[in-house]
Amino acid sequence: MTQDSKPLVILALPKHDDAFTSTPYQLAKELAKDRDVWYVSHPYTWIDFLTNIRKNKSWKRFWASWPFSLRQETTEQERLRILYLPLTLPINAFPPGMLYKVLSSLNHYWVASTLRRLIRQELFNDYVFVNSHDFYLGRIHHWLPRPSLYIYHCIDPIIKAYSARHGHYLEKKAASEADIVVATSPFLKKKMQQYHAQSYTVPNAANFELSHRATLPETEPHAAILKIAGPRVGYIGNIERRINYDWLTDIFTRRTDWQLVMVGPRNDQYIPDKFKQLSNVHFVSSVPHTQLPNVLKAFDVALIPFAKDEVSAQIYPLKLFEYMGSGKPVVTTDFNREVTAPFQDDIFVGTTIEELEIAIENALSETGEEGAQRRISIASQNDWAARGQQLSEIINEHTYVKAY
Repeated sequence: MTQDSKPLVILALPKHDDAFTSTPYQLAKELAKDRDVWYVSHPYTWIDFLTNIRKNKSWKRFWASWPFSLRQETTEQERLRILYLPLTLPINAFPPGMLYKVLSSLNHYWVASTLRRLIRQELFNDYVFVNSHDFYLGRIHHWLPRPSLYIYHCIDPIIKAYSARHGHYLEKKAASEADIVVATSPFLKKKMQQYHAQSYTVPNAANFELSHRATLPETEPHAAILKIAGPRVGYIGNIERRINYDWLTDIFTRRTDWQLVMVGPRNDQYIPDKFKQLSNVHFVSSVPHTQLPNVLKAFDVALIPFAKDEVSAQIYPLKLFEYMGSGKPVVTTDFNREVTAPFQDDIFVGTTIEELEIAIENALSETGEEGAQRRISIASQNDWAARGQQLSEIINEHTYVKAY
């Protein structure tokens, strides 16, 4: 087996069958073009199973819990496979301490028993192991045959109260015990360097082939969005705490001629009533990722309205390059200078309410194809294929070093 062909086992907190695609799953698809990859989603707990008992994806995980089960599933890519893990105990509510550690060890043991069977039956102990942000199972490598390389992959800041309950100390341990760490933003890389000197940045990217379909004449605009009288300023993603609702409320209260279209799952506890009551704010339910080009084609301007705070300073949103791949004018707040500064001549950035309003106005007034073509060119150079190649080079470099 050559260095380039070493198989990967990716244990990832984002699930392969979630409504939205994720960084680790996109990378898995790219890496599977030249090596065998097993994508292993974070396991359901028994509560998750009961909550989703009517869904097929829940039962797939249930059958994986049977003794000696090795439940795999093929994908549209021959070398990418899904491995289902057994159901685990719901333990996050317990405080840090001995009880949590004991119950966590049981969960680790059950998960590791499945992974060990996979590794011994199919990989013959010659593999690369990636823990993609699954800090809950951050000690799993202790229960597995020693991989050629162990990577901790940091894809997001730990913000939500549920994750923060145990996440910070668990992630520190998972990262410090890895051979190398890979992060999705410069900020996260600096944070990871506190735990591990050999930390790298592989930023998020876009499915350029998909988002670029918004430019094709045969792509139909999303019907529900098209019914909204323009001009349409659109956002795609989670509608939750990171959005600067104060700025949007101020702007769209004044600019009643503009329509704001928010596409994605809503977390109403973060959305102010005043914002929801605006007549020119429209909420559209989540759409399958395959419909991304249809949604983008219905927008006049694509918006990233994130608040500028310690959370947004750590993220590198996938939607930036997805937006750019469609050729649409992109407007964003100055949520993270490390992300926006390299593209300040190609996107419209607002650092204040007034500047954001002007940025939207300028974007809506853009004429000609020069700006669109520049954005498309940038997106094509920042697609998942490029990121997969970047990560492959890091993997190959370090497996080569360890081999010699």
